[in-house]
Amino acid sequence: WRPPAQGSLFPPLVAILLAILFRRPILALFAGVWTATFLVQLDRPGVGALEALARGLPDVATDLFWPQLVDPYRLQIMGFVLAMLGMVGVMTRSGGIRGLMDVVARLARNARRTQIATWLMGLVIFFDDYANCILVGTTMRPLADRHRLAREKLAYLVDSTPAPVAGLSIFSTWIAFEVSTFSAQLPAAGLLPSDGYSVFVQTLPFRFYCLLTLVMSGAIALSGRDFGPMLAAERRARTTGLLVRKGGRPMVKDAATHLEPAPGVVPRAHRALLPVLTFVCVTLLEIVRVGLGALREDTPGLGLADVLSLQGVTDLMGSGDSTRALLVGSTSGFVLSLLLAFAAGLRGEVVRAAWTTLRSTGIAIAILYLAWMIGAACDTLGTAPYLTALLGDHLAPELLPAILFLTGAVVALSLIH
Repeated sequence: WRPPAQGSLFPPLVAILLAILFRRPILALFAGVWTATFLVQLDRPGVGALEALARGLPDVATDLFWPQLVDPYRLQIMGFVLAMLGMVGVMTRSGGIRGLMDVVARLARNARRTQIATWLMGLVIFFDDYANCILVGTTMRPLADRHRLAREKLAYLVDSTPAPVAGLSIFSTWIAFEVSTFSAQLPAAGLLPSDGYSVFVQTLPFRFYCLLTLVMSGAIALSGRDFGPMLAAERRARTTGLLVRKGGRPMVKDAATHLEPAPGVVPRAHRALLPVLTFVCVTLLEIVRVGLGALREDTPGLGLADVLSLQGVTDLMGSGDSTRALLVGSTSGFVLSLLLAFAAGLRGEVVRAAWTTLRSTGIAIAILYLAWMIGAACDTLGTAPYLTALLGDHLAPELLPAILFLTGAVVALSLIH
């Protein structure tokens, strides 16, 4: 073992730099991962640069990709995503999405009302940001296309509600994870680990990103006013009908976004509404079931009043294994969508629809795995400890929030496709 050195910064820097230069996130992330394995090999005695480069390539698969592929947590996340996408494909082909869109269209009769409906739906699904993005995005996309709403605007509205809502909701899976993360550090500040939830509640007025993003996206949806590149995108979509800019390459292929109900199928909203409600209800019930079991093991004699308190609710959410619950809930919704499609007279058609939706998101799944891999590579090289040792005594604590925000902004903008 050797202490982390400057080289530990190279993988993320290579990934960010290549993403900015070429706008190819897969290429950039893979190069960053390969850089990490190259540095590990180069650190071994008697290994030259060319040999390290050659040895590092298979290490990308064996040392970084395979552990992420078989990791139980990663598998549950991917299972949830695949089941949700498959459910969306089946609901679309069976006419469920079209039927639900027809119901929503009675209220959202123009582009502005469609934006308002998208924003409101984003607020309703408050318990998980992943589920929010997938459900709201896929449900509202056909209606947004009908009213010539630019895909940039739809993406903005869909992205600007899930994370802020999950960051403010006292019943979200994200807050349960967040509280469990910083509770262990509270004794260093003179507090008890059990004070984690009260600390979270006290931070709500200072969650400026969550609050201001919800206000900003809501104001834009309600007013119908845009500015800058978004205004140009909206004018393009309204006047020319081009929902995606020329040269734009969405991560989801046209095969999924233009999937239509099967011929002869009468659209019915319940074929989408019932699977979605099943997913939501089963997920929450599974979180409660597993969470109660864990709490009763840790706290014998646990009463109903303890569970219904604010502290009890967050303990319940934190102990409920939300990732597994999302997998169980999404699988339940997917199975119900298949049964409803079979009842509508469809057979092999729905299987092909599910596969079309899954196949169209291959780029997004590849980016997700590469992001996990570069995170594991940075852990191996000790990037975080090196930065801590490098900046710990020279950085004013007051600057840390701004630096974290700017770093996150640069990374996010660098990976724009």
